[in-house]
Amino acid sequence: MWRWPREPRRSPEHRPPPPGADDWFGDGSAFTSAEVLAAALSEMAATRAGNGEGQPSAASGGAPAGWAPPLGRGGGPRHAQESEETGRDGPARVRSMLDRGGAQPVYQPIVDLRAGRVTGMDALTRFSSGTPAEWFASAAAAGLSAEVETSAAAAALSGLGRLPGHVYLSLRFSASTLLHPATGALLARAPLGRVAIEIGPDPEGGGYDALASTLSPLRGGGLRVTLGTAAAGAMSLEQLLTLAPDGIKIDVSLMRDLGAAGTDGALPHTLIAVARSVGATLVGHAIETAADLRAARQLGVDYGQGHLLARPAGPLIDEERIQRLLAPEGTGPGPAARPRRRRCARS
Repeated sequence: MWRWPREPRRSPEHRPPPPGADDWFGDGSAFTSAEVLAAALSEMAATRAGNGEGQPSAASGGAPAGWAPPLGRGGGPRHAQESEETGRDGPARVRSMLDRGGAQPVYQPIVDLRAGRVTGMDALTRFSSGTPAEWFASAAAAGLSAEVETSAAAAALSGLGRLPGHVYLSLRFSASTLLHPATGALLARAPLGRVAIEIGPDPEGGGYDALASTLSPLRGGGLRVTLGTAAAGAMSLEQLLTLAPDGIKIDVSLMRDLGAAGTDGALPHTLIAVARSVGATLVGHAIETAADLRAARQLGVDYGQGHLLARPAGPLIDEERIQRLLAPEGTGPGPAARPRRRRCARS
């Protein structure tokens, strides 16, 4: 039977109060006070602004709904021209794409970095032409973000039955889309015990205040909630504590910083403080190199995804390869080397 790796969520009246300065993580590092947590959120928001929203790279399967591509990573004049051409026809072109069923899902495994086991699949979106970032930007410009995000989620849910029973499906939405009636209706029909949502930055703003009450009945049915680092950084302390996400995902730009600089800086401790203050697990996105994986494990990241572990593809999972990669004695994603046979001495 498929189960979430955490205990059932407590109702709001039974949640513990925000941590105080005298609390501890249990590993010898001090728990954050509310004031320190607020400062940590401000730091994350500043990092978000300095890293172009912390988007996934195009190589990782495309941007989630409502996230524009960062400048400096394919965001030059040619990309701007392509985006302008993509959105030139406005709402009619976006609706035509939706009518043709143009949003097609691909799936990337989410892996328990300690057990080496696939626990979830992140649903990413591909289109027959143009990049995901361009289509989501066009949808936002046309006022059709909710329609495109919900269509992409519906297409991804159609593949849930082909996933192993112990694997959940993660869907991506902006906060404002989650308030849309069509999105709520789609999620209400889904098998919530096998569905998680990842909330990205809200391009329309103001969507975070109503999220907790909107999602409450769905979470009562088993839905789990993950926040991207950019979304967590955009929230106020009160909003974050009220929503109490199940997980916080380390966005791609922050994951690259960890891979390049290691875990000695202040940011890793900020991420730990924010996640543990709300009882959330940490999910590393875009683990694409051995350095990324090493940094994630040293930091204590619970789950991860990225090209090093598995590329976005169909719902089939090569779990044996992932287990070999994460094994302590593993040397890479390929098969383990065969032991040499000993030659028998001639008599």
